[in-house]
Amino acid sequence: MRSAEYRTERERAAGYSAALAEHGIELDQLPIMESLNERQAGASHARELLAARPETTAIIAMSDVLALAAIDAARARGLRVPQDLSVVGFDDIPDAATADPPLTTNRPADRRKGSHRGEAHLRGGSPRTETLGVKLVERASTARPR
Repeated sequence: MRSAEYRTERERAAGYSAALAEHGIELDQLPIMESLNERQAGASHARELLAARPETTAIIAMSDVLALAAIDAARARGLRVPQDLSVVGFDDIPDAATADPPLTTNRPADRRKGSHRGEAHLRGGSPRTETLGVKLVERASTARPR
């Protein structure tokens, strides 16, 4: 993920990497697939991953769209979420709460990130980096590993 096109993707991956490292898991040991943020493309990549690595017990997606696609792919393989496969997304889009099962996701602490960026642009001046926190929203798409 160090080569991801967007800084936000690299920063999310760094956060995931740090959390995994706390549990003795190195990000480099895990399969990483990059996808367009589209449900069909995400489902295709998730199907490929699950076919190549049927022992997979969890998918961490860079967006809720991709996480919902992973749930679609899991179901197509006859897997149950979360009994067979846990899935976590990022963004807390409205569909996350109403998905079947409701999606565990990371919610940006300040959902007004777009307006922050727009206001900064209108103010002018030199660009600055601002870090906005996230909150884990635990729902029914995750369980302890089998």
